[in-house]
Amino acid sequence: MAKRMKRTLSLLLTAVLLLGMLPITAAAAESSNQQIEGGNVPVYYTYNEGTGTFAQDANPINAVTTNKATDPEVTISKVIQGTGTENQFDITLNVTTTQKVERSPSMPDAAVALVIDKSTSMYDCVNCGESENHRDHSVQSAGCSKCKVCTGFTPSTGDSSRCTCGHKKSSHYDPCEYQSRMDAAKEAAIAFAAEYAASAKDENGNVIAHRYMSLTKFSGTAELIDLNAASASVWIDVAALDWTLGADGQYHNSVVDAINGVNPPSWGDGTNVADPLGLADGALDSLFREQANNDKLSRAMSFVLLLGDGEPNVAGAAPQVDSGFVRYTNYNGDGWNADYNSYLNAEKWVYNIRQTGTKLLSAYVGVDQTATGYLWFNAMSNQCQLAANADELVESFDIYLTLIKISAEAWEVTDPMGANISFVSKQAGEANYRVTGQGTNSETLIWTLRNDIPTVYKHGTSTRVDYDKIKDSEEYDFVYSLTYRVQLDNTGAGADQVWPDQWCDLPDVLSHGP
Repeated sequence: MAKRMKRTLSLLLTAVLLLGMLPITAAAAESSNQQIEGGNVPVYYTYNEGTGTFAQDANPINAVTTNKATDPEVTISKVIQGTGTENQFDITLNVTTTQKVERSPSMPDAAVALVIDKSTSMYDCVNCGESENHRDHSVQSAGCSKCKVCTGFTPSTGDSSRCTCGHKKSSHYDPCEYQSRMDAAKEAAIAFAAEYAASAKDENGNVIAHRYMSLTKFSGTAELIDLNAASASVWIDVAALDWTLGADGQYHNSVVDAINGVNPPSWGDGTNVADPLGLADGALDSLFREQANNDKLSRAMSFVLLLGDGEPNVAGAAPQVDSGFVRYTNYNGDGWNADYNSYLNAEKWVYNIRQTGTKLLSAYVGVDQTATGYLWFNAMSNQCQLAANADELVESFDIYLTLIKISAEAWEVTDPMGANISFVSKQAGEANYRVTGQGTNSETLIWTLRNDIPTVYKHGTSTRVDYDKIKDSEEYDFVYSLTYRVQLDNTGAGADQVWPDQWCDLPDVLSHGP
């Protein structure tokens, strides 16, 4: 596998197994289920490489797949199902690859816009959520905050809600070592930057791709930090920096210095999420203008990584959005206009960012899964991780690094629809596709898997694997799925019958690379 993966990623693989269904006729039907031979279970045809002809599958199943030892191993399946509407059908494409997240001579470039919250709540402890001077962080932290004598809660006889010292259980605390959310965020961000830079290297340690990064910090206001003083760009290629650990066990370069320089203000000035997202969006636009001739960098490999610990309460600037904008949530703060706009304007920026194909990945620092701030982050992000302590914050960044690596090795599927077939809408999966030739009777769906987030299973099993449990030494199945609806036009001449090889073939081309 590793040797095969070293081939150029622009290699085109032609699918060798085609599937179809028996003729669809123009006979009246209450639903398209009745138009498929065999009712809800289609009859499929497979392609015989030896004879170059179609043959009906002796044992019809719900998915026909290929599993040829190509480069790398890929399974492609396509299923047609009826709907409640005559002449409309749902097509489900599935691509499963056992490829590992490996490096290749044609590895694509990537861009991460890092956005870090520096509001005063980031001074609170990352492990317990309390302020630095809280009783929980004192030298004699374990015990009672009232008597300051007992070292732990011991239920009294007859009243289990009170300690033997006489004070309530709520007055007793477990020991906690104070570390601010800000310091934990810096450590996690620096570790991420180092690993992100390392992901650009091949197995011999040679840098074969760019790993661009920008940094925005925010509280009541936002600032896009100039990471590259040597140029006019706010972006820097972290893969080109020195990531050798110093004698003190720390990294020393301009990105590390910039991240360490992010500190909360002396006085609270609120949380403005809209403006930093706007700066990140503008930074990405400028990067893609600068890299207009770089065919190794695409929006599919661009990410906004947002870290925060609360809800917005300062209304930043609102961008223009198109008519397709729909809010991700109905959160409006406490009813004040500024709070309403602080949510609304941020969601508009999220919409614009995600419309370009850039993914929004977020890490919310907190312990409460029902907190409005976490629910809001989760609703508007492609992925959101809840980090209840410093270790989970680092783990969140690790998960996103894994997703970026997976994206670097993903695929693109080209699926011609055939004559008399037109695209209607997406039914399931992410909207990472485009349809060409609409209105020409020769439409083609192009599905960019690199923009999708796959489901991961242990190889050859149905056991799901979380991203933070993925190991380089193990083999997994990465499964991508998209379902879309098509319309059959059987009103024209010769359209009363549509044969399998006219519109229900497997995707013609599966391409791998940037």
